[in-house]
Amino acid sequence: PILADTTISLVLYAWFFEKEERPATAFKLSLWYALNPIAIATCTLQGQFESLPSLFALLAVIQATRSNTVSVKSAWWLCLGGLAKTWPLILLPAFLSRAETAKQKIVFTAIAVLPTVISVGVLYHFAPDAISHHVLGYRGRSGMWGLTALNNLLSEDAGKLWSRIVFYLLISAWLIVTAKTWKRGSVGQCACLGILTFYVFTSGMGPQYCAWILALALISDFSRARLFTVVATLCVGVMYLCTPYNGEYFNYIHQFHSPLFWATNMKPYHLRMAALNFLPLWLFCIGWLVGLLRDVLKPTTDEAKLITD
Repeated sequence: PILADTTISLVLYAWFFEKEERPATAFKLSLWYALNPIAIATCTLQGQFESLPSLFALLAVIQATRSNTVSVKSAWWLCLGGLAKTWPLILLPAFLSRAETAKQKIVFTAIAVLPTVISVGVLYHFAPDAISHHVLGYRGRSGMWGLTALNNLLSEDAGKLWSRIVFYLLISAWLIVTAKTWKRGSVGQCACLGILTFYVFTSGMGPQYCAWILALALISDFSRARLFTVVATLCVGVMYLCTPYNGEYFNYIHQFHSPLFWATNMKPYHLRMAALNFLPLWLFCIGWLVGLLRDVLKPTTDEAKLITD
């Protein structure tokens, strides 16, 4: 993961250098990832490997942006992202909307998705219960983020029902955003919209999920990516300082947990504290989703001229 984070920084430097043609400027811009507290916290404090799928998702978007169409190279990069962790596959519509023929859509989808489907199928054959529980049925922990923060005010049965409703809201919102932005905006913008839709409507979200959008947003929506860094850093920082098992994140390598960890982890106090702590970040994601969606749906120059005429 550390090597993947380093590679992302180098890829961003090459991207900004190509756009800005000034090494000093490209270097400063790429530091927004290299020294980003969210990327550092995700990798070194939590021991997560979100940088691996993030790297491949970034390379897939850059390849598609350069060619301005779908390509086998983009499909393979997205495939590797899906094999590392399945979330890059929610970016699929951002690429398919650039396909000109049905054959291109089918080929791209097959390359990007089938290896992950096959690998999960093989693993399911050997460990069906584990794959069903940890992969196919995984929804994250409800009650700590966004819409499911309401679970803390509901009974257990009502909370479970509301979490199921929120899951279907997520699917519906993803389909609506995909339909509204089809063939509009850039690949990077649409990829960010896919992730933001997940952020806003998901029933469960861990702090490591914040790393998903970082690299993509830095090349697609730089100004909002910087604000996201500030808000997310404050929220994650408060989480590290104020969680009842403060210090556990700094000892993940040894997998040692104190009695206080087991007494408080995922208990009502922890869930309420997390929901309140991450409320500013969730609200920011709503604003980001609305603002970026407005940018993507804004009429192009030709469309504006046609409307004026």
